[in-house]
Amino acid sequence: RFNSHISIQDGGLPLQGEPGEITDQGIDLKPMAAGYCFVRVDLFKQWSGDADTGVFSITAHNETTFPKMTVGLSLNDQKLARNGDALWFQVPVQAGKKVFALMKKDDRFYSHISMKEGGLPPEGDSGDVADQGVYLKGQEAGYCYVRIGLYQEWSGNPDTGSFSVIAHDESTFPKIMVGETLTEQQMNRYGEVRWYQVPVKAGGKTFVLLDKDSLFFSRISILEGGLPGTGDYGTSTDQAVTMEAVSDGYCYVRLELYKTWSGDPDQGVFDIKAYDENTFPTLAPGDTITDQALKFQGDRIWYQLNFDTPAAFFVDVMKHDNVWE
Repeated sequence: RFNSHISIQDGGLPLQGEPGEITDQGIDLKPMAAGYCFVRVDLFKQWSGDADTGVFSITAHNETTFPKMTVGLSLNDQKLARNGDALWFQVPVQAGKKVFALMKKDDRFYSHISMKEGGLPPEGDSGDVADQGVYLKGQEAGYCYVRIGLYQEWSGNPDTGSFSVIAHDESTFPKIMVGETLTEQQMNRYGEVRWYQVPVKAGGKTFVLLDKDSLFFSRISILEGGLPGTGDYGTSTDQAVTMEAVSDGYCYVRLELYKTWSGDPDQGVFDIKAYDENTFPTLAPGDTITDQALKFQGDRIWYQLNFDTPAAFFVDVMKHDNVWE
């Protein structure tokens, strides 16, 4: 690792680039005419203890030769070999259409991921040790570019990492249809993330229920029109999220497995269900639903109660065999 500036100019020698960086770097331009552009790379020291020599490789690409991701196809066994190593990928975009890039790590390491239409993105504002995703809405037909870089938050953090990355558009994104249950979903490590797309209607409410086979810590979040963040809270019990859509389209659900303590489970099996108000499990006044079972501490079941006018109502829970809270 060493600090360097990189800059590019069409038709003449560039000045020193801004800003400088210790990680791998990239630069791009769109030429005004046929001819040549010129690239400058220089080493600098920010502090007296910084490296005063550096070895590197440099590659020039046009849009034809740039490393590509095909929408719907995963690139596996991608490797980041050191602190500051970065990889770039090109993804085709269409005007007015959303494109997503989802990174799935083989194990936990800190990384930044970023995306930009028409040119190389900067490092990215937020890093994470869990799986990551980015998205954008294309302004015109062409390409967007994804940058993934490894960094160390602390000296003992991993300085290598391997991962797969896949590009999706709205037609290829993993889906849950309203009224559908995806069964036997599995997360196999601390920091693994699953994303799901759910169709929504303007003014309608959407509910997503997470039904775990056993206790494990997870975070769940939902967002209309794009990938949600981590979520405000986590718990080991079953979970649910809801939202009211502003327009027709899709919402997206993010589910992450995490550990509070070293002895917590680092894998989990679950079902995940999407509902609207028409398909949500309903308990009508006067109905009795029998043989409902809660399988373990933290198991939850949700019901929807319908009423036409504001009124008081009561729900009785009749327990069998033993007493539980």
